[in-house]
Amino acid sequence: MKKEQISFAIAGVIFGFLVGFVVSHEIYGGRFAGVPVMGGSSMAGSPRGPAQSGAGDASPAGGGGAPPMDMMQQVQQELDALKQAVKEDPRNVAALGRLARLYMDAGMYDQAAKFYSDALDVDPANVHIRTDLGSCLLMMGKADDALRQLKDATARDAGHGQTWYWMGLAHVERGEYEEGEAAFARALELSPGSFDMAALRAEIEKLKAKRAGKPGGVSPS
Repeated sequence: MKKEQISFAIAGVIFGFLVGFVVSHEIYGGRFAGVPVMGGSSMAGSPRGPAQSGAGDASPAGGGGAPPMDMMQQVQQELDALKQAVKEDPRNVAALGRLARLYMDAGMYDQAAKFYSDALDVDPANVHIRTDLGSCLLMMGKADDALRQLKDATARDAGHGQTWYWMGLAHVERGEYEEGEAAFARALELSPGSFDMAALRAEIEKLKAKRAGKPGGVSPS
């Protein structure tokens, strides 16, 4: 799927650690801007919403602008240390996952996907990292590849709410609305209150109508 064909938006995506503050960012052209996003997994990689927190989160330093120089230096030092750790031990899953997280936060999805893939080569059963890889691929416009990773993750652990949420996004991106809603319902069952299902369903209906009326668009199933 080409990048310009993507019409599903993910609102409130957090690119926090690498730039030194939390920035709300809309992906895929700004649609679905009113829909709260369920965060990424607890280990590394996908954007986090209110349901997740961790070392990568930071309080806003203001409405924008460049991050403080000392923060950039800290990030660079961490990157250097992580790369050295991976050089010394290419099977260091924790370091690979953290590197992927940093690149993901920066919107550098190609690099992030590589580190996620390297981590999965070492630990293929890691559902958190596989979910993060799926979310990364979805942001790259690769909904089919994302869905394959997310289905693999749910097959390994059907109780991980974040995985079902991203699976819902991947299904909707592919025009598979019923499957998407089913995945969202499962995510909400596993993580109550993590997002507004009614608002999400309303936005899906708008997207279906828009695609149905647009020449060359995806007709609703």
